[in-house]
Amino acid sequence: MNKTVEVSNEIYEQLERQAQARGLTVSGTIAQLLEKVETKRREAFFEEMRAKGILLPKSRCPPSQCSRSSLSKCKASPYLSALLRSAADGDVLL
Repeated sequence: MNKTVEVSNEIYEQLERQAQARGLTVSGTIAQLLEKVETKRREAFFEEMRAKGILLPKSRCPPSQCSRSSLSKCKASPYLSALLRSAADGDVLL
C-alpha cells in the first residue's frame, strides 16, 4: 500500500540528499529514520522503567563475560550473578 505525503521542497531535498549519500531511496531513508526513532523511543522507555525501579538495571558486563568460569569476576548486579550461578549449576529458573 502506498500513500502520498506532502512535505516541503526543502525537506524533500534533504531526504533526497541523505538517500543518495546512503545509497537508498527516499522511501528507504524514511524507513531507516523511523527505525532509529523507534529504537531510541524504546530505549528511553526501558531507561524510564529502570529509573522507576520497575526493571532491574542493565547488566554491566556482556553475557560472554558472565559465563560459568567468570561468574566470580562478573560486574553484573548481584541478583543477575546469583541467577546465572543457579542456571550454571543446573537449577531451573522461572
